[in-house]
This record gives sequence, structure tokens and C-alpha cells, in this order.
Amino acid sequence: MVSEKLLDDLLHGRVTRVVASILNDLNTPHDLVQVLESKLVPVLWKVGTYWQESKIGIYQERICSGTILTALDRISEQMPWPATPKFLAVGGCLKPGEDSISSKLVALTIRSVGGQAIDLGSNVPSQAMADAANHFQPQVIWVSHTHFHDNETILQAHTEMKDLLKCDAKIFIGGGGLSPSVIRTLHWCHFVETLSQLQDTLKAIDTTDQSGKRYRIDRGGGLFALKTQLPETAQNFT
Repeated sequence: MVSEKLLDDLLHGRVTRVVASILNDLNTPHDLVQVLESKLVPVLWKVGTYWQESKIGIYQERICSGTILTALDRISEQMPWPATPKFLAVGGCLKPGEDSISSKLVALTIRSVGGQAIDLGSNVPSQAMADAANHFQPQVIWVSHTHFHDNETILQAHTEMKDLLKCDAKIFIGGGGLSPSVIRTLHWCHFVETLSQLQDTLKAIDTTDQSGKRYRIDRGGGLFALKTQLPETAQNFT
């Protein structure tokens, strides 16, 4: 079900109303993923469908995307910071991907289970992603693929990143931009298609070091892989 009120707010850039619409449905931070999947994602699909059918213009799709990005940043500011995060995650979208909305959604999912996410955003070179992981030594790395690119480019980017990594982080990938053959080839990665699936998986992973102590992490910034069509607002987690 699509909230017509939320759709109208997105198309008119009403950031404050969008934020209130999401936060008013939350009882705990853990509920955030369910609210995003049930309320926000269907509206994003609707905007993407309207754009593809030429029912809205490019400028309206851009307004919607900008509104979402700003709203997600404000929601992130409202999320509580644990004194000691359970784990650290670094990620984004490898070059040439431009999936900034999906990356923010992954980061929020990570926050919802008590982790800390450092979101590098979109169009990240493999070298830069590996450099960030080697510097921060996270327990989790995520890569979003919500738009289709040729298989060779995707495989090359992931292989280059893997060869440059000097940490034992679990690598999560996901999104509608990956073909089944690519998923099978990237056997060292964990494929997760929905935010709920990512949330459940993160709650189960081992986030302690060899001594059994939790990692203490300074505050940073930081959501994950969507299944999408062309524009960012066409994203879908179901």
C-alpha cells in the first residue's frame, strides 16, 4: 500500500513531514527497518514507476531523491548512539554505481542493530573502498548494486577490492543490479536482498575479536542494498 500523503510530501520536497511520518511509527530503533520497508520503499517504487511512464518529470524525480537523502540524514541524527557499538561496518557503492539512497538505507539498518556504519557513498573506486577497510579494520563491508552494469565491470571491481583487503571482514553485497551468475561467482561474498534479511543476518554474526572483547569505535556516519529499477527512487527491498 502506498501512502499518497507521503508520496505528495516527497514530490514537493517536504523533508520535515517525511521525517515525522517515519519517526512517528517507531517504538524502538529496531523497528526502523520494518517501517522503511512497509512505508517508504513502496512510495519510492511508485515514484520510479511514474518516472518510467513519463507521468512525472526528471525534475520531480530529482526533488524526490533529494528529499529522501536529506530525510534519511535527519533520521540518522535521531538514532541513539551506543556507548560501545557491537561492530563496525564500512561500505558504499563501487564505481561506477551511483546508489546513494541504498547505501544510506544500509547504514541505518546497521545502526538499528547496534552497529556503527561508515558510509562512503556512491561511485567509490575499489582501491578507496579497500583503503577505508584496511584503515578502520571493520567486521563488515557492504556494497550496494541497485542499477544494472555489465557483469565484467562488477566482477573486476569486487576482485580488485578483495585482492587489496588486509582485514577479515565479512563482505555483504546485494541489489537488483546483480545477475545470478555474478552472485555465484562472488563466492567470497554474502548476498542479501532485503533490509530485513540484512538486519537478521547482522544480529547473528560474530562481532568480537579473538580475545572475546567488543570493539570500541569512535562515532562515524552511516543503509544497504536495494532491488531497483532505473532512478534511485525506484528502489525496492521486497
